[in-house]
Amino acid sequence: MEPRTVRDMMVPISDHATISENATLQEAAVAFEKASRGDNPQARNIVLVLGSGGEPVGEINDLDVLRSLEPGYKAIGDLRSTSLSGLNTEFLTTMLQKYNLWQDPLGALCEKAAGIRVEQVDYKPVSGQYVTEDTPLNQAIHLLIVGQHESLLVMGTGGEGLVGVLHRRSVFRVVLERIKACKL
Repeated sequence: MEPRTVRDMMVPISDHATISENATLQEAAVAFEKASRGDNPQARNIVLVLGSGGEPVGEINDLDVLRSLEPGYKAIGDLRSTSLSGLNTEFLTTMLQKYNLWQDPLGALCEKAAGIRVEQVDYKPVSGQYVTEDTPLNQAIHLLIVGQHESLLVMGTGGEGLVGVLHRRSVFRVVLERIKACKL
């Protein structure tokens, strides 16, 4: 059957690794390692962040971890809502120098990771990153593209909160399979 709604393609939250928002990035690294060995390949790219009541309140991905290890990015602002398209390499290099970003790329990683809590990472979803199970797939694809999201958080239609995650890679795989199946 061809997927028509987010429900048809989402990965249940139970298939994802989780971490408390009070955990350190060092503990998050262990959760990412666990996720990479999980049974569901689509759930390997993010770790769900749990609030104090044990409910999922967001997610972190590899880019979130890398960004949080360099405190200079806080001075630049929230890059998640900014498109860097059209900026040339010279400008980006100037930004790297102006904000002293990644001066010691791998130095003191253990100390940094142990000293940063997940709650300090920008893990809370931005506008347009939530959909419901019944959201049409075409609308979800549009949100993935225009929001440049790795994934969308899927809310239950019966008010049960977060029930799954729609991963961009999963959608892309379906699109690739469809293209390969075309008879030319």
